[in-house]
Amino acid sequence: MCAGGEPGQDTCKGDGGSPLVCPIETRLGHFFELHSSFMCAGGEPGQDTCKGDGGSPLVCSIETRLGHFFELHSSFMCAGGEPGQDTCKGDGGSPVVCPIETRLGHFFELHSSFMCAGGEPGQDTCKGDGGSPLVCPIETRLGHFFELHSSFMCAGGEPGQDTCKSDGGSPLVCPIETRLGHFFELHSSFMCAGGEPGQDTCKSDGGSPLVCPIENDPDRYMQSGIVAWGIGCGEDGTPGVYVDVSNLRDWIDDKIAGKGLDVKAYSF
Repeated sequence: MCAGGEPGQDTCKGDGGSPLVCPIETRLGHFFELHSSFMCAGGEPGQDTCKGDGGSPLVCSIETRLGHFFELHSSFMCAGGEPGQDTCKGDGGSPVVCPIETRLGHFFELHSSFMCAGGEPGQDTCKGDGGSPLVCPIETRLGHFFELHSSFMCAGGEPGQDTCKSDGGSPLVCPIETRLGHFFELHSSFMCAGGEPGQDTCKSDGGSPLVCPIENDPDRYMQSGIVAWGIGCGEDGTPGVYVDVSNLRDWIDDKIAGKGLDVKAYSF
């Protein structure tokens, strides 16, 4: 089509591809110009917004390989779409991480060993709360508001990692890294005692008795162990190792009786 033809109303070299814009008479006036941050849509009967719709989204159907009427479920979202900005086979379950402008800076990245919670009025921690636990209510077969008493703890939860009926009272044993190695296991014929500064045995004490006051008779003592071995002497957190006398009681009684002596002489 042709336009212009009046002095100063024309295009020139380098203007190829530029739009031809004509003023339109509207209810907003002949010289009204829509700001570039806005766009128009609708204009057909029933295709419009009305009072109270401010802030509502304008959604357009897009023809995709999933079909014209495919609708993404509200539990999903889209991201990427640029070259090299996408996921591929085997990435299922991987997180999508977006940079957020915070008081810590645009490029601050929270270490994977941390997590965030709260963010609502009154739902936060403050100075002096470091080390306090974050407790979340969990829906279990014991009810939503069941609270485990502080004298108990939980362990297991994996297939085959649990206790069953009649296991009550059985110990929960966890491997501990010590100077004796990660897989060291103390033999059942021994026991430990001490572990506090100055509460230990040392060189040349081997064979000495470990005695404990008798319950309900604190003026009398019973022999519980025999000094066997240890690591260092009197170190904090490092107990000594003793022979568990109760574990050998039958053998001791047999040897004493074999000498013709009465075992009741040392029993209580």
